[in-house]
Amino acid sequence: MIYKRITFITFIIVALFACNQQKEPIRYTHDLSELNWKLWVDTTAQWENDSLYLPPVNIEEIPANKPTCGWENLYINKGIKIKIPATVEQYLWDWDKDSLGTEGDYIGVSWFYTSFEIPKTSGNRRIYLDFESVRLRAEVFVNSKLAGYDCIGNTPFKVDVSNFIKSGELNQLAIRITDPGGNFQWDDYHLDKFGKIWIPPSHGFGGITGKVKLVCTNKEYIDDVFIKNTPEINKIEIETILKSEIGDTISGNLEFLIFEDKEMKKMVLSQKKILNKILSSDKLSIQLTIPDAEYWSPNKPKLYYLQVKLSNNNGLKDEYNKHFGLRWFEAKIVNGNKDFYLNNKRIFITSGISWGFWPENGIFPTLELAEKQILSLKELGLNMFNFHRGIGQEILMDKADELGILVYEEPGGYRCPNENIWFWKERNEGNNVPVEDVQIAWQLRKEKLNRMVKRDRSHPSLIIYNLINEALMNPTAENKKDIYDAHVLDPTRYIIFSSHSFHPHFFPEYPVGDCPTEPAEAKLYMEPNNHELLYQGWWDNHHALGTGCIIDSMHYKNPKDYNLYTENRGEIVFFGEEGATNAPAVLENIITNQINPISLKGWDAKHYEKSYNSIENFINEKGFQKVFPTVTDYTQGLANISYYYHGKMIENCRISNITDSYVINGIEDPKTGFYSGIVDIYRNIKGNPELISKYTIPLYLAVKLRNKVVSHNDNLIADFFIINENIIQGNYKLNINVFAGNINIKSDTISVLVKGGEHHGQLICEGFEIEIPNSINGYIDIKCTLNHNDGTVLGDEKAFVVLESKIDKLSNDWRILDDTGFISRFLNKQSIPIPQKFKRGAGSGKHLFVDGILPDNAIGDIKKWVKRGNSLIILNDADKWAELLAQEDMIDYYGKLDLSSGWKGGGMFLKEHEIFSGLPVNMAMGWEYQVFANYYANRYLLILDNEETLIGGVGAQQHKFGSAFAIIKYGEGEIYLSTLDFTKSINSEEKSSIIAQKLLFNIVEYVSN
Repeated sequence: MIYKRITFITFIIVALFACNQQKEPIRYTHDLSELNWKLWVDTTAQWENDSLYLPPVNIEEIPANKPTCGWENLYINKGIKIKIPATVEQYLWDWDKDSLGTEGDYIGVSWFYTSFEIPKTSGNRRIYLDFESVRLRAEVFVNSKLAGYDCIGNTPFKVDVSNFIKSGELNQLAIRITDPGGNFQWDDYHLDKFGKIWIPPSHGFGGITGKVKLVCTNKEYIDDVFIKNTPEINKIEIETILKSEIGDTISGNLEFLIFEDKEMKKMVLSQKKILNKILSSDKLSIQLTIPDAEYWSPNKPKLYYLQVKLSNNNGLKDEYNKHFGLRWFEAKIVNGNKDFYLNNKRIFITSGISWGFWPENGIFPTLELAEKQILSLKELGLNMFNFHRGIGQEILMDKADELGILVYEEPGGYRCPNENIWFWKERNEGNNVPVEDVQIAWQLRKEKLNRMVKRDRSHPSLIIYNLINEALMNPTAENKKDIYDAHVLDPTRYIIFSSHSFHPHFFPEYPVGDCPTEPAEAKLYMEPNNHELLYQGWWDNHHALGTGCIIDSMHYKNPKDYNLYTENRGEIVFFGEEGATNAPAVLENIITNQINPISLKGWDAKHYEKSYNSIENFINEKGFQKVFPTVTDYTQGLANISYYYHGKMIENCRISNITDSYVINGIEDPKTGFYSGIVDIYRNIKGNPELISKYTIPLYLAVKLRNKVVSHNDNLIADFFIINENIIQGNYKLNINVFAGNINIKSDTISVLVKGGEHHGQLICEGFEIEIPNSINGYIDIKCTLNHNDGTVLGDEKAFVVLESKIDKLSNDWRILDDTGFISRFLNKQSIPIPQKFKRGAGSGKHLFVDGILPDNAIGDIKKWVKRGNSLIILNDADKWAELLAQEDMIDYYGKLDLSSGWKGGGMFLKEHEIFSGLPVNMAMGWEYQVFANYYANRYLLILDNEETLIGGVGAQQHKFGSAFAIIKYGEGEIYLSTLDFTKSINSEEKSSIIAQKLLFNIVEYVSN
């Protein structure tokens, strides 16, 4: 027999049971997660041909799969010591010595096991194991006998072990986990397979992913309690389910006690309900009104604590505790606008999508990280987060209740083939799967949805359920039945069929690719306390891909034309997934504070170590120490671009006074697939939080510039809005001051009327023109104030003014090779004579502009010409030129690195150099360099050596850096290699193209000198 010495936890269990042998026992809950556990991977176990048994299961009909090493050998000789919750990937990710990709994933059978002892007790007890969650299939063995089984995954389930426990003796608990594989990305479009059986998709981590508790009750017990909020906010309805295993009915008393403190010492209400032969499993409802109640909200997350006691003439039989908050969330139409209201106050929702990835174990948070996520998001100014394509964890729901943040939840994987043919055919080479082959997947997804609703429906933080993210289809009959049935389980919340992306490929009836404003099947939703299926009233549309930075022409033109502008007043306007813009993790913090202090690397630590080393090496080797003195300066510099983008888009939504929610894509980012999170996987804030949070406060002045980058020959035009959540109202003076450095170049005072009330976004000054003095070059600061009785409302914004360069002509030393003609067109627009074209031979002139590829066999002439001391300036097809030059041993070139967009999009940065005279330097490239940095530009890098990199960049996932603008010495001459998108930007009509024009003239001036 192993574990002869009883652990401290076991002593506590023994003492608790012994103390209560003198009276009728009540409910005891013992956290077996605190025991010592072991993990062993059973690599030879067979599972691929297993059947799956759906709940409710008959345990006697299920085969008992023993460990292949034998029970005694398992307990005595096998396994490594662990603590649960735990995943195989947490402890054994690099079992195949590949720790950086996803091949370190373990697929197959593993065993999680421990021992515990309970004493003999009086009475006839019900004993069960309460599993918070596992992934995926769990076969539960008590004393080597199969006692329980579950194949839903990621949801709670119970196993009655009353007939398997040996009181007064040592008990062995072993859980056989089968992980059939899964995904490590964002998507849940494609089904997974359990051997030959199609199942809903989920993240591919296997293990016990939540706590395991041993619970002992009487045979008459409280099975579930649902605390329903009501529109009369201080009133709740408590729905209780009682069960009896000794008869068909229950008699006695049910007492409801409400406390305002977690220790349950300050009672605010108590009420009894007499039970007279109540049928077992019937729902009992009671309404309670709490006097002088405090409401729950993100700003003041007041919790109350309910204790339900079941008793009869023989005394207390059971008790059940649960926390709750008093709040009511709904949509109302006021003055023609349909908006969200929390506790009868209008609320604008700022949220972000969380894919559910966590460090080390991959799939669940520690208590500290759960708390850190909430606090980080609140510091960033968000008031909600979305569980996205993956079910939430109970520990995070509890923290959301406690610390104050709203929650939007979906089960993840709620989709099947024949409901999304395009993605299904892509995955399976065009072979569709018969409907009968996915029946198990349909049943599994519905059970998972229902378990999620039942588990989380009493949490005050939870306000919205969603079945599918981007269903890309209209709902089927099965979808409609499932959403209705889930709403019956919890009628107090919104439940949405899908948060949508209306791509014309999937919705040809809406060719513009937007959610329709008329009634439509795809808009299916249900609202609180209304059992009708609705198809009008909830408008949800995604613009998931970001632009990389603010672009003047896309993001704000005037008060009636800007990104996310809407006039859809009669519906909830919910921008459910917006602006994926890449930003790296806070690697220095991760390496210093999160990884190094622990020995367990988990599934992702080596990835961050490699990323950190790559960044540090590039900064040091390429001379960017002045730009980024530390790795944190680098990561924060790139993150600030993303933060500013989201802040300004939140502002766009709020100034309209119509939009109801903006959801950032996304919250955290794992090591695979994307880096668009606003916090990293350790929930570290990536950038300056004020770049988002300043746009979420209840009262401020929004300064909207119609162009943020202009020539000194242009004027700036600003529109001023007030964001005002019913705080002030009346006639005020708007004070405007414009600064160039320390010089005030304009001041004005304007009388404005602030409407207040439900006018949370209001235009108060339109078309304010700022004339720019001819000598200005650099940043312009627009600052404004509005004084009221309780203080001052503030607002500010920046612009960048470029002092234009002007060249009458290029010297006779210049030549041109201009295949696309973009340089010639630009020179023509500037009335600059076009230089002579490149000619074969030894070459003439000293400087050659290149927009194209050399004629055949001309590289030898170029090689000699540059070596003599001349300059080759390549502004297009730099990658093709790099290959050509490398073949001639003129440069050290190791490949091209594409900077993709959105989740994977890399960033660029530049250091101080004469070529950037009059332009911003020593920075990550954001809105100032929007013509080059935006995701619609042609963006790529060259991996070079022995060059001087002036503009560098990073491919987010590749751990690789490269050059976007570099100077290479060759002989006595120089080669200028640029991957910047001059072709598109130099002749653009956008005012921001002045940056590209200025840079081109700077290059000419620098090379000429």
